[in-house]
Amino acid sequence: MKISIISGCKLAFVLLIGFSCCEGNAAPGPPTAHQDCLVNITVDAHGKCNATVDQSTCAIDPTYQDAPWVNPDHRDTVRWSPSGYTAQFNSLLSSQHSPFHNSSVGSGHAESAIRDGWCARLGICKYEYHLNQSGTACGDPGVRVVPPPTVYVFYFLLVSFVGFGSYALFRIRARN
Repeated sequence: MKISIISGCKLAFVLLIGFSCCEGNAAPGPPTAHQDCLVNITVDAHGKCNATVDQSTCAIDPTYQDAPWVNPDHRDTVRWSPSGYTAQFNSLLSSQHSPFHNSSVGSGHAESAIRDGWCARLGICKYEYHLNQSGTACGDPGVRVVPPPTVYVFYFLLVSFVGFGSYALFRIRARN
């Protein structure tokens, strides 16, 4: 009985480590060189506007609705075209959540990407926003920022500590 509990704990630990190290999808990796991303804004015959990423200027992340995938470490920029629109980034838990220094960005000029606290500390690096032109809202894919490498280390350590703690707990219980 004790051997089966210990074996089960070891198996659970190996599975936890395995799942924490693997992403599980074949999506392309983050960008590895500087990018000046262009997001084109178009208006259809019914007056509805849409934003699409020019894939010749920018990597996209297909798991996040074709959002431009930018890396602040490479000083990547994003520019919406044409001018006259405003990208307003949505708040997260009543605090600013933007991949730029401001939560509202005007179209027509390039903005350098950054990581806010949500992205740098917790890995929440998907930024939802909406475009406005004279009060008319547009659909948009959002912006995806590459999280810092330390976020992955944090999750790996968290899973490791949970695994070791579970193993120790079951080991103590098995003795009794």
